[in-house]
Amino acid sequence: MPVMYLIGAIFYTGTYYINKILILKYYNKSRTFTRTIPLYSADFFKYGLLLHMFMALIMLTTPDIFQTKEENPHRISIISLEKIQNLTSESGLYDESNSA
Repeated sequence: MPVMYLIGAIFYTGTYYINKILILKYYNKSRTFTRTIPLYSADFFKYGLLLHMFMALIMLTTPDIFQTKEENPHRISIISLEKIQNLTSESGLYDESNSA
């Protein structure tokens, strides 16, 4: 495995120098890049944001995507209350004769 470190170091060093030479000597500055391209892309962001909000609205309002169990929340609290009363009565902390 230590050979892989050597191969990686040689590869990235070679890539660095090749890209440096190509950028400085062979690549030209684009003459077609003007400020119209960023302005067009900013307009597309507006449409993308609207599309994103629309899709989020569809996902959040469709019950098939985020399925939840429809249980009565009061039933859960009653069951929990009964469990608490049973546990406290078994431990002697809950005395029904004094609670009334």
